[in-house]
Amino acid sequence: MTDWSFSQRPSIPVRVLQAINKERVPFLLTLTLLLGVGTVLTRLPERVYESKSTLLIQAPATSTRLISPGEQPTVVGELDAVGDRVSPVNNQVALLKSRPVYDLALERLNLTSSDAPYGNLQVKGVEGTDLVEVSYQSDSPELAADVVKAVVEVYMEQNLSANREQGSQARQFIQSQLDSLQGELAQARDRLENFQTSSGFLGTTVETDAITESLSEFASQVAAARAELSATEQRIAQMRTQLSGDPLTTLNAAGVSQDPAYQELQSQLVEAQGQLADYENRFTENDPYVVSARERRDRIQALMNQRSEQLLGQQTPQQPVDPIRQRLVEQWFTLQAERSAQAARLAQLTQQYNQLQARSRQLPELIKQQSQLQLDAELAEQEYRTFEQQYTATRIAEQQEVSNVRVVEPAAVNNNPIAPNDKLLLALVVVVSTAIALALVWLLRSRSDSLEETRDLKQILPLPILATIPRRGNGRLNHEESLDHQPLSHSYRLLQAHMRMLPQQVRAIAICSWAPQEGRSSVAHNLALVEAKSGHRVLLVDAHRRPSPAYAPLLAARANDTNGSPSWQSTVQKVLPGFDVLPQVTASLTTNYRDWLVLLDQARERYDLVILDCPPACQNADAALLASLSDGVLWVVYPDLLGRQGVEAAAETLQTWSTRLLGQVVIGVEEPLPTAMSDSSRYLVGSEV
Repeated sequence: MTDWSFSQRPSIPVRVLQAINKERVPFLLTLTLLLGVGTVLTRLPERVYESKSTLLIQAPATSTRLISPGEQPTVVGELDAVGDRVSPVNNQVALLKSRPVYDLALERLNLTSSDAPYGNLQVKGVEGTDLVEVSYQSDSPELAADVVKAVVEVYMEQNLSANREQGSQARQFIQSQLDSLQGELAQARDRLENFQTSSGFLGTTVETDAITESLSEFASQVAAARAELSATEQRIAQMRTQLSGDPLTTLNAAGVSQDPAYQELQSQLVEAQGQLADYENRFTENDPYVVSARERRDRIQALMNQRSEQLLGQQTPQQPVDPIRQRLVEQWFTLQAERSAQAARLAQLTQQYNQLQARSRQLPELIKQQSQLQLDAELAEQEYRTFEQQYTATRIAEQQEVSNVRVVEPAAVNNNPIAPNDKLLLALVVVVSTAIALALVWLLRSRSDSLEETRDLKQILPLPILATIPRRGNGRLNHEESLDHQPLSHSYRLLQAHMRMLPQQVRAIAICSWAPQEGRSSVAHNLALVEAKSGHRVLLVDAHRRPSPAYAPLLAARANDTNGSPSWQSTVQKVLPGFDVLPQVTASLTTNYRDWLVLLDQARERYDLVILDCPPACQNADAALLASLSDGVLWVVYPDLLGRQGVEAAAETLQTWSTRLLGQVVIGVEEPLPTAMSDSSRYLVGSEV
C-alpha cells in the first residue's frame, strides 16, 4: 500500500534552499539591490567619535602625612567621604564634571560651549576600583581628544594647587603648636622628677621585688627572734627556781647588777649581741663583720666576768662562796644579758618589719602615680616629636608636587566612530534584505503552479518513480526499427527492468493518468513494444473509448459492432509477433463489468502481459474500475501539463483507489534522476494494496 504520510518530505531548511535555487535570479537581484541600498543608507548618519582617558585617584606617599587643625592625622590630598556609604571617588567625579573645570578647559582651547557642548562630557567611576573614566563625544575625533586632555589637565592643576595650599596651612598650624607642646613636655618631666625626689620611689621593678623579698626575710627573722627570746626566758625561770633558796646568792647577784660599770658592760653586751644577730641574718658565718661582732661580744662577756669577780671579791662572806652557786650566778647573768640582747634584736626586727610593711602598702599608690606621670611625659614627648616630624614633612610637601591623581590611560584620537554602529547596521541590512528576498521567493513560489523538479512531484505524489521519459516527437517507439537506435528506448528498458523487480507477478497492468495528452497511450504502446521485443506475448487493450489515429483501419471493420460484445478475439490486430492490439473497446464498464472480467481472464490465459490503456481519471470513473480489475496500476504524469494543482488533485484521487499502485512514469523530464532505481526499490516493497 502506498505511503501517503509524506515521510520523505525534506526538512524546512532544505525546502527553503530548494526554493531559493528555483528562484535564484529574483532572489539574488533583490538581495543585491537591497544590500546596496542598505549599505548606502548606513553611511548617511553623521559619525560620532569618542575619546577617553582613565585616571587613578590615590592617596600620596606616607612621607606627606600631616596633622590637620582638627587634631586628626590626615594626608595632603587624601580623599575623605562624608559617610561610610559614600565613595570618596564620587567627590572627584563631581569635581571633574563640574562646570568651572569644563569652562577653564574650553578657555584653554579657545572654544565656546556651542563648539563643544557641555552635555557631551561624561565622567564616571569604574565600579570596585579607584579609577575614573573621562570621555567626550564629538563629530571630530581630534576635538574629542583635545577636550578630554584639557579637562584632565585643569583638574590635575587644581588638585595640585589645593594640595599645596593644604600643606602650607598644615605647616603654619604645626609651627604655632610646637612651642606650646615643648612647654607641656618640660612640665611633665618636672612633675615626674619632683615625685621621685619626694617619695624616694624610682618606680623600678627591682625595688619592688627587693621590698617583697625583704618582707619575707624579716618575717622569718622576727619569728626566729621570738622563739629564741621565749627559750631564754624559760631558762631564766628555771634558774630562778634554783637560786630562790640562797638569799646571799640572790643579794650578790643583785649587788653586782647594781654596779654602774657592770651595767655599762651589760648594755654593751646587749648591743653587741643585737649587732651580732643582725650581722648573722645579713651575712655568712665566716664574714668579717660576723667574726668581729662575735669577738666583741666575747670580750664584753669576759669583762663582765672580771667585774663580777671584783665586786664579789670586795665582800667578805661568812662562808666560802659556793662554786656551783657562783656558776649559776654567772649563767643567770649571762641569760639575762642574752635575754636583753634578744629582746632588743626582736624590737629592732619588728620595727624594720613594720616599716617595710608600711612601705609595701604605699607601693600601689606610688606605682600608680609614677606610671601616670611617666605616661604623661611620654605622651607629651611623643606628641612633640610627631609635630616636629610633621613640620619637616610639611615643609618638604609644600615645595614638591603632591598629587593624588595619576593618568593611567591618556586621551588619544580615536578614528573609529561609536555611533552609529556600522556592524550592527550592516547586520540589520543583511537580515532585512535576506528576509525580504526570502519573502519574495515565498511569494513567487506560492503563486507558481509549475513543478520544476522531480522531487517537487514526489512531495505531492509519493509514488516510486519507475522511469523518467523525455519529450521526443510523438513519444512513440517505431516497431519497425531497432530499439538500440531510438533515444527513448533507454527509458522504457529502465521501466521494464523496474517492472520485473516487482515482488509479485503482474499479468494485467492498467496505464492511467489524470488528464488527456499526458502521454499515457504512448507509454502503454512503448511498454508493450519493449516487452514484445523481449520475447513476451503482450496484449494492448485500447480502453479509452475514443478514435485512435494509429488504428483507424480497424474502426471500419467494427463499425457495426456497437453492442459491446465481449467476443474480442476476432478484433485483435497483430502488430508484431507476440504484440497484439485490441483497439477501441467501447463497452461501458458500468453496464458490462462481468464481460470485462471474462475478457481479462481470457487475456491472462493467452498472453504473458495485458496492458490496459485507460481513459483519463479526471473525466469519468472508468479508469478507477479498470484499475480495480488489473493486477496493478502504472500512473503516468506530465508535470508541465498538469502543474502543481493538477498533481495535487490526482494525489487526492489516488488516495481513494483501493488498488495496487506500482509506481509512476514522469513525462517531460530530460534526464532521469540517478536515484530513480533506489527510490523505486524502496517504494516497491510496501506498495501493494
